[in-house]
Amino acid sequence: LGARRRMCNKCNMPRKGYEDHFHKCKVYVKGMPKDITEEDVRFYFTKYGQLTEVELMKKKRCVHPRNAIITFKLEECALICVKNEHVINGTPCVVRFLR
Repeated sequence: LGARRRMCNKCNMPRKGYEDHFHKCKVYVKGMPKDITEEDVRFYFTKYGQLTEVELMKKKRCVHPRNAIITFKLEECALICVKNEHVINGTPCVVRFLR
């Protein structure tokens, strides 16, 4: 099945039977503001729990990062983060578990 079918559209969580296809502590964030910095990302997401790693991802043709991979220390923190809606610096962002 495609990635969309593995995820529930309503709650943004893996469907039953597909939990093992996702990292439990890592989340993928897309659609962030183009002027975002690693410090901004850390500051925003630490309210959900302790972070162990933040990786801003830049596209080859774009100088500004719009996506990130964030690793939480605890699975529960990542779960709470995925279940919430996010607006960073006025820009709505999508947060999902990393496949």
